[in-house]
Amino acid sequence: MRKLIDAIAAHLIDDIHRAHTFLVTWLALGLGVVAEAAEYLPFLRDYFDPTTLKWIALAIFVARIIKQGKPAEAKNAG
Repeated sequence: MRKLIDAIAAHLIDDIHRAHTFLVTWLALGLGVVAEAAEYLPFLRDYFDPTTLKWIALAIFVARIIKQGKPAEAKNAG
């Protein structure tokens, strides 16, 4: 199964790490937007707890920043 995934990734995605970073960032942004919308749209509150979604989105962003590390320029300069 792993070979199949690698073969598909080789043909469809040039830089899988960059695509993963992009997807995770947009996922966190989407959760934040849904959490904010749930405060104004009562029918969303039945499905999502806005406070929980905001904390999950924040945790994803913090994890992304920690995993990302320092920018390449800062690593080369120091």
